[in-house]
Amino acid sequence: VTISFLEVPYEVSENVGNFSVCIGIDRDIVRTLTFDVSGGPGSQPPSVVISGTDVDEMGLYFNQSITVVQFQVTINDDEVALEDVEEYSLTITNTDPSQNVIVFNNGLIRIIDDDVVTVMFVTNINTYNESDGLEVLEVIIDRSIAQDLDVSVFGVSSPASGVIISGPTISTTLTFIAQGNQMLPFSFVIMDDQFGLENNEIYSISFTGSTPTDGVILGMNSSIVIIDDDIVIVDFGQDVYTFNENDGYGTVEVTINRNIAQDLLVGFIGGPNPNQPYIEISGANVNEDAQFISGGSLTYTIIFLLMNDTIGLEDIENYTLILENPRPSGNVELGNTEINIADDDVVTISFLEDPYVVPEDGDSVTVVIGIDRDIVRPLTFDVSGGPGSQPTSVVISGSL
Repeated sequence: VTISFLEVPYEVSENVGNFSVCIGIDRDIVRTLTFDVSGGPGSQPPSVVISGTDVDEMGLYFNQSITVVQFQVTINDDEVALEDVEEYSLTITNTDPSQNVIVFNNGLIRIIDDDVVTVMFVTNINTYNESDGLEVLEVIIDRSIAQDLDVSVFGVSSPASGVIISGPTISTTLTFIAQGNQMLPFSFVIMDDQFGLENNEIYSISFTGSTPTDGVILGMNSSIVIIDDDIVIVDFGQDVYTFNENDGYGTVEVTINRNIAQDLLVGFIGGPNPNQPYIEISGANVNEDAQFISGGSLTYTIIFLLMNDTIGLEDIENYTLILENPRPSGNVELGNTEINIADDDVVTISFLEDPYVVPEDGDSVTVVIGIDRDIVRPLTFDVSGGPGSQPTSVVISGSL
């Protein structure tokens, strides 16, 4: 009588739970034949986490009506991925009777690891400021692994409108150690390009491959978003500009403190400040735009027209220029300036007749004094004089 395992090997998935092992004989028998079956996973290679269980089935038997015997073997799913195949043998022993009984084969159980490990970025969107410098991203696997896993990560920023590339090219390989840490970081450096008015720099990083490949799922891409935090300061070249009324025009400069990634328009408006009673307005009202071109000059020149009104005795005309309404407006700070226009018209006071020749017998003489231009405020003055010392040949008649 030949006893044998009816299937060799028994190849099952690790998540099978329980399965039946069948043993049969090759002919009818007239008496009961008992036997034992034993075996177990024993020692396995490091790349195997034991899922199989020991088998110790005693007192199994065949008789005139039973020619196939089966028993259950339990497999424990260990939730560990990247295992090699777990193999172990089952042996038929202690046949009774033993005479004329042949054990044809040993049983072989092969347990196939059906656990799949998924590799993922911890975050799907990663937002940084351009000035942040050194940054760290993390990659995780969703379960323990039985052998080392190498994962390649790659990402590169591409040119885009209104963007100066600050993000680095990322090309690295992460190695997850068997039964080790399930989260690994990698670092990269964001370069601050010092340009203002950039659009957000956005690019993807992805998993490009793994070793081994079987039993590995590479997760979704992750996005890197780099926000430009460089401040563009738009201001005038001086806090105060001073011109003379007869200069004809004045030059006022508007400056930006850094290069820009896209064109910038900034409005500037201005006019005389209120409550200046002793001026005649010489400066023109202004309402224009200053334009800065990406890659162009950091200075814009305004020609400020001055009108000479010829009126005298004016106070300094105070004038304010204000920057407003930047387009685009993000991360832009604006300044202002004062313009002082000095009146350089000189008022000349003079006697309208010189000399006054009058006869001695007159009662009085009218002396007239005049100025050569209009004035914006009263002008007071004194007149003094007298005959003083005269020659001996003159008898003093004049008085003041």
